[in-house]
Amino acid sequence: MRSPFARLALVALFVVLAVQLGVLLRAGLSHRPPGHRARRAPDADDGDDSSAGSLDVQRVEPGATLSFRTYLDTVLPPASNGTSVGQLWLTAASSHTLSTWTPILAERVARLNAKRTDLDRIRLVVLCADAQCIDECRLHEDWWCHGGLARTRPRRRDSLTWLQVNGESPLLSAELRIVDSLESGRDVLFIQPGAMVLGDPLPEIVGASQQADLVVLGKSSGAVSGEISSSFIWTRSTPFTIDLWRKMLDESARSTASLDTLLNAGLQRPAIVDQSDPSAVDNRLYQEYMARTQGHLVSDVMYADPPKLLILPDMVGTRSDLKQLLKLAITAAKLLNRTLEPPATATFLDVLDKKGDPLILPVYAAFPLPYLARALDFSLVEPGYTARAYAHLSSQHPSPEPLAVDVEPSQLDSAASSYLTLATLSSPYPLDLTACTSLYDLVRRLSLLAMQQEPVVRLARATDHLHRATAADGESWREWDAKETFPRGTRLVQPCAKLGPKSGAGGTCETVCRMPASWIAPPHSDADGSAAAADDDEGDRVVREMRRRAGDEPWPALNDYLREGGFPVWT
Repeated sequence: MRSPFARLALVALFVVLAVQLGVLLRAGLSHRPPGHRARRAPDADDGDDSSAGSLDVQRVEPGATLSFRTYLDTVLPPASNGTSVGQLWLTAASSHTLSTWTPILAERVARLNAKRTDLDRIRLVVLCADAQCIDECRLHEDWWCHGGLARTRPRRRDSLTWLQVNGESPLLSAELRIVDSLESGRDVLFIQPGAMVLGDPLPEIVGASQQADLVVLGKSSGAVSGEISSSFIWTRSTPFTIDLWRKMLDESARSTASLDTLLNAGLQRPAIVDQSDPSAVDNRLYQEYMARTQGHLVSDVMYADPPKLLILPDMVGTRSDLKQLLKLAITAAKLLNRTLEPPATATFLDVLDKKGDPLILPVYAAFPLPYLARALDFSLVEPGYTARAYAHLSSQHPSPEPLAVDVEPSQLDSAASSYLTLATLSSPYPLDLTACTSLYDLVRRLSLLAMQQEPVVRLARATDHLHRATAADGESWREWDAKETFPRGTRLVQPCAKLGPKSGAGGTCETVCRMPASWIAPPHSDADGSAAAADDDEGDRVVREMRRRAGDEPWPALNDYLREGGFPVWT
């Protein structure tokens, strides 16, 4: 017969075990990898929010300190070489959407994963907004769920406003988890609740990601300012995209602005680089991001009066080939006072990506074009400028109309000039590069009176000529003698130093090829001013060093260059 104390101790032990078992069952995971404590893990630094009420889901796992970034290491662990295994997809959910829309998305992801290996499997993480969502999510063994959204709900905002239970609008706090994901070095695809995944969006995203670090697909109608309003938002982890998302979070904290500031600027197009006509009230973040990542500004003024252009349509070859091709294009553009339009991408046949294919990079991540333009003093526009200028002018002059008999001559000239510009933009004059025997010959052809009257000239068959041993009348442009033919300043034309898969963040050259922030716009505040001044010093220092290496040798005048090549000069 046990003593009363023994019986009391035994009862107490059972009570403790029952309480612990209840906690484990409530915080349990439906999918538990080795060493994973629980899926719900609020950040240690989330802070208290007394207004959270029933949405405070910290009680799901009392005392948990696992951050979302640590949680991602469990869901999507890094491989031995430091790269991420699989693809990270994020979406937001409430207890309502978890039982209506989320199962449809999860079923579609399961179908896509059936055709994938472990290295490229999709990991869909559901960001839950309430405790009931967590409770129901853990019932699905193949779902990954995280409850870190509720504790970041803004104060003085009722739950219905913050979380639209019809599932049509995602949570503002999802932006914070996107930043966490990007800061962990992972590329992330965010899917708006309610978006239907009918097929695999990755092929379209992969195609657009060759030209952009941020891809926005399927803008929803009736977007509400202050909320993420796109069906799919893919972001590559780079210092610039992380900075962009952080600034959007700051905007959200100060006002109702967030990603819609950019979406209203037209980012519903397949890739951010396709934007040409921002219409948002405040598109400063968009302007700065575009300039810092791609080295050009976006403004209607640029498209209203196109300069004389020299288009380099494609760049495919070895590093040496592409360097030579860009050097001849820069030389021709500078000597003929034309503005250079580079291609969107550069393909390096002698540098392979992770899959063993030739490396394709955005041209702004392959060559430091903004710095070259400043150091060598030539004009540069962004890839696709011609198409954007045509679209802008077409919207201003949709179709020719009969002119009045008493029209002023100045009006007649203006109208005729506008339609002529549209015609030349739609069909640039092709100059066959394979017919040129030397760089001197290329410059001579461009200097002919008939050619100088062409507003837009396109260097045709550059890639075709790449695979020819010799041209019809001389050497291939790859063998044009760089020492005797090219001006000395073109020695600065070099590919970015960090070419290769996953070089830096996202495989791009982050420190050399990008435009300093101070070259973009005047500072907006005292705080921004100090940073801009430091950035200006660094950017100008790089340009001064480039000019010093080039010897500060002046470029020859056009006629002097032609005489040097042995061609007659017509005066």
